[in-house]
Amino acid sequence: MRSLRTFFSLLFILIACVTFSQESNNDDINEDIEQGNYLEAIKKLENLLIADSTSSLRWYELGKLQQKAQQYNASVSSFGKAHSLKPENMVFLLALAKVSNLSGQTAASVKAYNNVLDSDSLNIGALLNLASIYYKREGYTQSFIYYEKLHFIDSLNSEYLRKMAICKMKLKEVDPAFEYLKIAYSLDSANINTIDMLGKVYIGMKKFDTALMIIDKAIAIYPTEGELYALRGYTHYKRNHHYRSIPDLKKALELGVFSSSTVMTNLGASLFAVERYEEAKDVLEQLLFPDTVDYKICIYLGNIYNELGNPDKGIVFLINH
Repeated sequence: MRSLRTFFSLLFILIACVTFSQESNNDDINEDIEQGNYLEAIKKLENLLIADSTSSLRWYELGKLQQKAQQYNASVSSFGKAHSLKPENMVFLLALAKVSNLSGQTAASVKAYNNVLDSDSLNIGALLNLASIYYKREGYTQSFIYYEKLHFIDSLNSEYLRKMAICKMKLKEVDPAFEYLKIAYSLDSANINTIDMLGKVYIGMKKFDTALMIIDKAIAIYPTEGELYALRGYTHYKRNHHYRSIPDLKKALELGVFSSSTVMTNLGASLFAVERYEEAKDVLEQLLFPDTVDYKICIYLGNIYNELGNPDKGIVFLINH
């Protein structure tokens, strides 16, 4: 009886020591992670997995650390082992799909996301990532299908409709794209990306008043958004209302815009149209760069110098065009 008690006492001590050791290792790993010492944490986790390779959670944690350390191929392997141990765990499979894409293994990523959808056809993460993968590969038809599925899941999300419209635009299917944009705008009239796209469509259709109506509403909401002033200025520019386009284009440059060279070109053209040649010259000459020739700018500058009484310099730009 005494020997039995001794056996259980030793067993308890052994279990306690193992538990303490595991907790100590976990504390060390967590401390490394908190300090950003991912490589050290990876080594410690790898050592734990050498001792016990059956823990799916540890393989998953190792995969996450390897992903943070940009060891994408190693991360694919770790997430793959976690998934093989617990194939029903969608978190592991989604992690494998994501890092496969990061490592450049697009086909494997697509397969993994589709496996997720086989178990959960409404998984938003898988649908979003598949839509994005196909879009980046210019598979706009397939990308549209996934965004459409997302729209069916959440019909009030204007961003899905906007993405559907972009896919249709890329496929040169303007009419359905226009319809999707109108619905997106009706759901969220303050979405700058939707306003920008819809405004440009209206401008292309020469429905300038409609374009200005939605842009004016947006500027009332976002009075410091340079892109909106650029779009309104472009609308006035396209209908040859240059006295109106000039202040908007200047305001856009003052606030900051993504494509400042385009805005400056339009501003220079509007200034030229109203015979403010010196201002037009100052704007357009900022767009001259060594080893690059923008023929449109050269023509404008050639004509500007002619108007300013300097035909010799004007002819240089006109010859270059």
